[in-house]
Amino acid sequence: MYKTKLWHFHQMNSGGFYTGPAYNIIVEAGGADEAWDKAQALGATNDGSCECCGPRWSDWGEEMEYGENVWIDSAIDDGLRFPLVLGCPADKFRLFRLSCNYENFREKYLTSETHLVE
Repeated sequence: MYKTKLWHFHQMNSGGFYTGPAYNIIVEAGGADEAWDKAQALGATNDGSCECCGPRWSDWGEEMEYGENVWIDSAIDDGLRFPLVLGCPADKFRLFRLSCNYENFREKYLTSETHLVE
């Protein structure tokens, strides 16, 4: 049987700024290579990354565990110009949570009603 997991790709502010399509891409895939292919299909690219800062997106992703935090502090600092999370299947939203160190946003849970996901 083909077993899948969630994979998390976090955008770095290469060159001192963020670009679309989102701050985080979370995809369901059977392995790291498939996950990166799906993230690229959603718009993750390292084209135009700053030479001194390094790649905008890590191409290996992080395998997610149930209940894991996705930190959103950088997105809040940037003014939430893009969706916080892109690509996550709707039935997987509650497998992780959005969290940040800002007191007013502490332990915000990701739901389709937050309007912060696309």
